[in-house]
Amino acid sequence: MIIDKRERALDIHELDYFSPEIFEKEITKIFHGSWYAIGFASDLPNHNDFFLEHVGHKEVLVQNVNGEIRAFTNVCPHRFSAIHTEPRGNRALVCPYHLWSFNAEGVARFPGTADAGCPPSSGGSPRLEAWRVATAGNVIYVCLNPSAPSLEDYLGPSRQWIEEISLGCGYEFKSFQSEIQANWKVIINNTLEFYHAYSVHPQTFRPLINAPLQKIKALPSIPPNIHYAMPLKEGDATMARLDKLFGRLLKQPAGIEMDAYEHLYSFPNLTIGHVNARSFSFFQYEPVSPERTKLKVRVWMPSAVAENSSSIKVICEDFEVKLRPFIFDIAEEDRVTCEAVQRGLKSKPKQWASRFIEDEALVVRFQKDYVRLMNS
Repeated sequence: MIIDKRERALDIHELDYFSPEIFEKEITKIFHGSWYAIGFASDLPNHNDFFLEHVGHKEVLVQNVNGEIRAFTNVCPHRFSAIHTEPRGNRALVCPYHLWSFNAEGVARFPGTADAGCPPSSGGSPRLEAWRVATAGNVIYVCLNPSAPSLEDYLGPSRQWIEEISLGCGYEFKSFQSEIQANWKVIINNTLEFYHAYSVHPQTFRPLINAPLQKIKALPSIPPNIHYAMPLKEGDATMARLDKLFGRLLKQPAGIEMDAYEHLYSFPNLTIGHVNARSFSFFQYEPVSPERTKLKVRVWMPSAVAENSSSIKVICEDFEVKLRPFIFDIAEEDRVTCEAVQRGLKSKPKQWASRFIEDEALVVRFQKDYVRLMNS
């Protein structure tokens, strides 16, 4: 059944998927204006460990400074050199150009002086541009907007779920990166419905879902975040073998949906998914331009499995058979589909509007949240 026009989102205009002006507005309103999932605390175990990521057009350095995670725009206020030039590593907050160094608050220390600050002629003590930093378990979020709510308020009930999932991850099974020639909203639209699973994922996802498609179970979340579970059918031999093996090692985590594909969209750039808590997949989306998005995927096994060396080899072998294709092949199938949608949007007659069916209700919700934030 098609959702009544009065009940669905204001359609995102086709130009919003191409327009450089809209993309610049998104950077200000959304990527810099709300909490952005930038990485993982487990990647920064030691003092001065750092990594670099882009948020919009800004390159952000995220660094462990004496046990505290800090984030700054990766540019020196002196002559505008990058502070760090490698994507990750371990070094102090020192600009390689003229050796200005910076303390945990981003305040400059002039070379040859013991105290923070620069000579009087400089007009005071320059600072790095600081980002707000907060964590939900192992996931690091940053925000450039001083008026944004706290991360706890922004995520609501999703924060506890993210903490439990991310802190329960142990052995990192696989990771990969790719680039999708499509607008980030096209990709998010695609992640929020299963209607396409029959046609786009006939050998990967379709065998795991019921026909006809069961209704998605909405889970507690507050806009603009979206949390849901899709019931899966029984009978897959490899999944049953994994469940039996995992069952000897794990108890069902509290608050985790079983016999389902559970999915959380942490607006605007992170999705987390799992099937029966046997692996946890984190998808980070980095909008690069109106028609280009980078995807970073990391897949972990639960920590209880990682700690059991006698079982991990067997589990990894079954993962290679079942879950690796499930995760990696689906990502490639979605890439092809999203690029086809991006291509089609260029030729869409202006008078056409999207016709959402009930199975696409979460896409409608995302688009409503997007329009609301862009107009705020």
